Amino acid sequence: MPLFRGLSHLVFGGLDHLNSFLINLRTSAVHGRFSPTLAADDVMWKTVILPVMFSALAPSLGLTVLHCAGVAHEGRAFLLAGPSGSGKTTLAIALAQIGFHFLSDDRTLISHNGTNLAAYGILPYAKLRREGRHFFPDVRDIAPACQWGHEEATYILPGPVSNFSADLRPEPADIVFLERQSSPQFLATAVSPPVAAQRLEHGLLQETSDVINHQRQVLTALSTRNCWALQYGGSPHDVAQELKSFLLAPNRRPFNPPSVQTPVNQTVTVARPDPLRRFTPTPFVECFGAMDRTLRIATNNPAILECLRRLFGPAPETSLSSPQFDWRIITGPDDVSKPPWPRMTAFSGPALRFINVGQRSFIAVDLEAREAVALLGGGLAEDEPGLVSIFIPALFYLCAPALGLLPITSACVAKAGQGLLIFGESGSGKTTSSYFAQGEGLEFQSDQSVFLEFQGSKLQAWGDFWPAAFRAASAQLFPELLSRARVVNQGDNSFLALAKSDHPVTMHAVKPTACIFLERGIATSPRLVPLPKLELGQRLGSFIPYKEEQWFESERQRALRALQELPAFRLTCKESSSAARIYRSVFEMHQLLERQT
Repeated sequence: MPLFRGLSHLVFGGLDHLNSFLINLRTSAVHGRFSPTLAADDVMWKTVILPVMFSALAPSLGLTVLHCAGVAHEGRAFLLAGPSGSGKTTLAIALAQIGFHFLSDDRTLISHNGTNLAAYGILPYAKLRREGRHFFPDVRDIAPACQWGHEEATYILPGPVSNFSADLRPEPADIVFLERQSSPQFLATAVSPPVAAQRLEHGLLQETSDVINHQRQVLTALSTRNCWALQYGGSPHDVAQELKSFLLAPNRRPFNPPSVQTPVNQTVTVARPDPLRRFTPTPFVECFGAMDRTLRIATNNPAILECLRRLFGPAPETSLSSPQFDWRIITGPDDVSKPPWPRMTAFSGPALRFINVGQRSFIAVDLEAREAVALLGGGLAEDEPGLVSIFIPALFYLCAPALGLLPITSACVAKAGQGLLIFGESGSGKTTSSYFAQGEGLEFQSDQSVFLEFQGSKLQAWGDFWPAAFRAASAQLFPELLSRARVVNQGDNSFLALAKSDHPVTMHAVKPTACIFLERGIATSPRLVPLPKLELGQRLGSFIPYKEEQWFESERQRALRALQELPAFRLTCKESSSAARIYRSVFEMHQLLERQT
């Protein structure tokens, strides 16, 4: 089953662990990642993806999405409203078979320019439940029957394609509130505008206050049209014939609301559903410091904050009132996801970053709005080792550009405020050699990522604040890992996560002084070879994880130019302990050269 969730202005669609999309309601844009197979799946696009995208985007475009079916006749729209199971779809299909244009079967879009109203659908397909299928034996299925939650449904083409037009925008004339009965009957009763507006609002989803105000203006305008409560029963074909005669009666007088009507409190607040969970409360809020930046983190799960307190240092007191980034993390109580952590896939759009954590969890970052939102399965949220070693690092990585930080894939060891950047492919020994370097009197700053920034004209580097990640085999070199490290499982892989300190890391930036490109060798003796500047520039490019937006490109190029001015070496080494001794020697050589100059 596809999963659709949201938070704030970002809406996530998880089709499976590889295919997903993200809707940015702030910019009215959609970004997605799809396999070639899904991209070519015409039925999936027509029946699931496009309807969800349009329905989610519509309010941000000034459109109101009514929980109604719609048909049209000679420029007039007739809306069939009612809860699920009231017969909207079957009646709309039956009407389409006797001369009406089919607009929609469940969601109808309404535009309102202050004077005129218009109704239109998205696609010419209807989702028909199994119990309604036998009424239409001659209608062609466009997709085989599929399971939707606890119900089986099929998608059909209600009538000739010529009976549908996405450009058809008729003026709403009548709204019929369906009240299905068990016995054959047809009784239409007038509904007053206040009652009609209130009943229509019951079908709307939770939205921002601005959108709700606009929607209520639309509902007020709609409620002045002919509004009826229809008690009906029997075959949809018979009811459709009666409804056609009723709606198109040539001598029918304009609707006048009855003078006696049940009073309605127009200030009543209708409780709106929030199936996407965009408005999930996040009452637990705290600020944290990372790399001299302040992050304000809000969540619906206090255990998340408790975990982050053990990871982050305190926020700088001077910036508590003005955080540089807002994170909102919610956990889903009905999501039974649990370790191992699923495979992650990522994509990006203009100023937008996204990670699909399996099918049911996601991270989305709006760099321009400086807001990150994340949905995490309850079982994964309870796995603290995975949370601080997989989830939080991925979230921070995506936010880095807006924080003025350039992430590079590198380890880092330091001494006396100076840092040695260690590059290498997976398995080259960056983590183990950096850990060994502590025995050589060096600080273990980072094993996976380094974040660069400029202070004035000076380049400085921050090591990552999350645990170091060791392969399980590293416990043979470092037996203490068996008692101090925690196992993290992701997909078919596992690693040992070791916190760099028993307390929240006190982070400090270091000045990069040299670059080393580490390679596994078979020779017993390590070999350190200087790299020419041209080769250094070529090598550095492959260690920048993703190309940033153009607005950050100048800082990226500036950092790369600064790195190319540093001494650089290729280190071929068999033993990680030998590499650690070389690191110390490079620092000593650098200090000697500084004293001579």
